[in-house]
Amino acid sequence: MVGVPGKSRACWDCKKRRVKCGLERPECRRCSKAGRKCLGYDQSPLFVNRTIDRPHLSAPEVIAEGSMSKHSWSSTSSELERLYTLYSDWRRNPVTFRLLAYRLIEKLYLPCAETVDGLLRITTPFSWISAACELSAPNDVLDRSLLAFCTTQVYATETGHIDYETAVETYNSALRMLSDTLAREAVNNPIYILASIVILSICELFIFYTDEGWRAHVQGVADVLRLRQSEAVSPVPSSIWYRLCSRLRVMSVLSQLIRRQKGALTAAQWMEVLPEHADTDPLDKIMHICCDLPDTLEAIEDVLIRDNSFEPCIQKITDKLVHTLAKISLLQSNLLQSSPTALYTTVPALLTSPADNGEHSKLFPFVFTFRSLQVASYFIVSWALQLHIYMSLMRLSMRRGSSGDSYSTVLDLLAVSPGSEDEEFIRGNYVALQRGTIKEVAEKLAHDLCRSVEYCHKPHMGTYGPQTMLYSQWVLREYFQHFGSQRELLWILAVKEMRGAPTRCGMMMMKFQT
Repeated sequence: MVGVPGKSRACWDCKKRRVKCGLERPECRRCSKAGRKCLGYDQSPLFVNRTIDRPHLSAPEVIAEGSMSKHSWSSTSSELERLYTLYSDWRRNPVTFRLLAYRLIEKLYLPCAETVDGLLRITTPFSWISAACELSAPNDVLDRSLLAFCTTQVYATETGHIDYETAVETYNSALRMLSDTLAREAVNNPIYILASIVILSICELFIFYTDEGWRAHVQGVADVLRLRQSEAVSPVPSSIWYRLCSRLRVMSVLSQLIRRQKGALTAAQWMEVLPEHADTDPLDKIMHICCDLPDTLEAIEDVLIRDNSFEPCIQKITDKLVHTLAKISLLQSNLLQSSPTALYTTVPALLTSPADNGEHSKLFPFVFTFRSLQVASYFIVSWALQLHIYMSLMRLSMRRGSSGDSYSTVLDLLAVSPGSEDEEFIRGNYVALQRGTIKEVAEKLAHDLCRSVEYCHKPHMGTYGPQTMLYSQWVLREYFQHFGSQRELLWILAVKEMRGAPTRCGMMMMKFQT
């Protein structure tokens, strides 16, 4: 039986040499006599076929791709049909229904387990969906919203018989049910309403290609706050409320940033809405830092439309923006220092863009691979926020009529007193934000975001991967249109047309508008 795969009990070295093994443990005697280090018996080898076009293929990616291949088209269709059948039964068990819904969502929307950072599994940027499915009381609005979400995911991934009209109709029916419930004077289960609002808001990203309606729904935060007052009648773990409110805050802040208008809630008010678990996830910390950024951007718009802007006003806005940059920089630095291994590295790009003149003249020949999708989302969102701030600083410079400011460093724009606490904070925490002029740092951030596109669109990142890039792609379009080259703008506009390795780049998703 020597050397027969799956049959031999020999150690790995004897198997490889195709000799009879003594089977002694922990090391076999034949290896010891031969002066070899016995490799043991319990290792589980994994074949990783690294080729010229995939030189950096890793074991987790092989496992993830293998699990993706098991998700057959017919299997997904039958799971969705079972959900519809179960939903139509008024005696259905809500726990069973939500468990089945979560399994389908886990297969299509969430990243494969092998690409998720185990150390951050409790609080993640996508833990809101598990929070919604953990609710156990009967609630038609939540179940209908989950059914709509599963339907849109099957449509978006093209893994079933769902067409666009069916996906939209399922979403609309869930939205009507939610609206009818909100119209009532009393809501007995506010946490279920909150979960439904979040689920349907994410649904829209996959079936509507402009964000007008999405913005309107995100502005319903005031209703959620009203419901918060009656949370006492809904005895659910505060961790569930936190995970749902956390996702709502992300959507709200990003929507306000795109519109450059302040929202209904300040950072302090968001902290009142979120329970004591707030800011345990790096993404929550980023959102807390940037909650008031839309107010500053609105002030910039006000300054830019004036005929005569006041220098003190511009300087005050500039100082606020630089303070925000310093806080984001400190958070990034802490993330990097807390990890014993690199959180991201560069590998050769596998995708080709229409903006590339052939395989050997790619605009971005090297791209990032991150330790996990959580890590990717933290850096991608923070880089996009920083780039957004740099664009604002450059626009202010143009308003001043001082385009040379773009070739100054951020520290040069500060008006803080020498030796003050503000100066100490900025200079002490700004180090992680690559030293250089405003234009140089902004360009590096833009290129780093472009190098993250391929990773987030890998099939085993689920549909959450492309969702991670929506705000970042809007920022990149804005930056390249006003401050970049024509080729860079073409590159970001043609992400959907990228081809090469398996990718979700061609998947239709919402496109944020200015």
